[in-house]
Amino acid sequence: MSKHGAVVIFFGSQWNVLVGCPEGMAQLFDREAAVLQKSGNHRKLPHAVISALTGGNIISETGKKWRAYARVIRPALKDRIDAVGLDVACQRLLGRLKLQQGVLAVTSIVQQYAMEAVTLCVFGKDLKFLDQPPRIHAVHALVKRHIFHPLFLSVPVLDNYPRLFPDRVEARNLISQLEHELLAALPSAEAKQALAGGAVDGASSPSSSNILFDLDEALLKGTFSSREYIDNLKILFIAGHENVQQALCSLLMVMARDLALQDAIRKDALSHRGDDPSPLLHAVIYETLRLYPPIPQLINRRVAEPCVLSLPSQGGAQLHVPLQPGTYVGWTAFGVHRGRWNTQWQSDPDVFRPSRWGNTVEDIDALARRARSRGEFVSFHGGLRTCPGQAFALRSLHLSLTAILGSFRLTLASNDGTQLTPGGLMAPRNLQLRFEPLAD
Repeated sequence: MSKHGAVVIFFGSQWNVLVGCPEGMAQLFDREAAVLQKSGNHRKLPHAVISALTGGNIISETGKKWRAYARVIRPALKDRIDAVGLDVACQRLLGRLKLQQGVLAVTSIVQQYAMEAVTLCVFGKDLKFLDQPPRIHAVHALVKRHIFHPLFLSVPVLDNYPRLFPDRVEARNLISQLEHELLAALPSAEAKQALAGGAVDGASSPSSSNILFDLDEALLKGTFSSREYIDNLKILFIAGHENVQQALCSLLMVMARDLALQDAIRKDALSHRGDDPSPLLHAVIYETLRLYPPIPQLINRRVAEPCVLSLPSQGGAQLHVPLQPGTYVGWTAFGVHRGRWNTQWQSDPDVFRPSRWGNTVEDIDALARRARSRGEFVSFHGGLRTCPGQAFALRSLHLSLTAILGSFRLTLASNDGTQLTPGGLMAPRNLQLRFEPLAD
């Protein structure tokens, strides 16, 4: 990786090219529509347990299918987030922390907040995850324990031998349970009837005000099949809350390590009220996403036709790597953000320094766009497939952190340090923090 900005790794029962330099990332973004096409687990590993969870969806599909999904999903995700619902979720999180305070294991609480936020703001449903979590919460936790097992991620063909590995049968059953719980809680009555195979009079949903109405309408009009509806519903719930959860946990860890930073953000927030976010907090969020990207690695592009991947070299001349059809190519955000080939952060890539992003929200956003277009910052992906949930994620992080820091002083419960998760999504592992109420 340090020599050419890419490596070959064995993952998913095959060898893959893993890119870790901006030059390679820019090529992935520029050529993903025709040559380096998105190809999710349902195509790469069609019989694997993880494929049963993700299916074909707006994140993993390409071509006509992706465009059909994007026409339905992207407008609501980008432009119609329920800000009132997000405020409600933040106030409930704050109420939960005030009720318990002291030393808390925060991972589960943060996950419940993230689920509350996505169901309230994106789906328009109040499932009260922070009060009495519905069964979705427990089933999802069990699914994650099975999905991110390193052995079955590296050699998913083992999923085909349930007699040798009976827990894989359990994993599939849990995924079916998760689908059942989501379909019982989220779709409209008309959509549930259509999913059950019944006829629906009128085949139309209420006027669109959130993504759930748009999904229901796509199902009722036949734009989405039942399976397409279910897979997209699942991924919007899973990705919508998991990325916020991992990022918020990492941000709380960063804050708890630095009391001076907490004080500075509180002071800055006082002069930026309402829809005017704190520039310092905005920079801290981006810097934390740079150092601790929630998705540290992803291998989901398949070479559609012979091509060449051009990579940098220590001697100055480029290394040209021929890629044959069927080869899978991925990226490591951790490597891109911290590697020697990233000239944007090259002087001190491992140092937490929010000031590198700028002093105003406008300057910070402009730098993020430039870095993303050059393949130097990939926490929200880039190119045509830039994450449509970016605005929701940033707003939920801003509001939750502003609420927490406005009420508590955070410190680590232990001086032993904080380990990161060993695989899958990146976040502090078993994070425990002390929440000390601020004096009035």
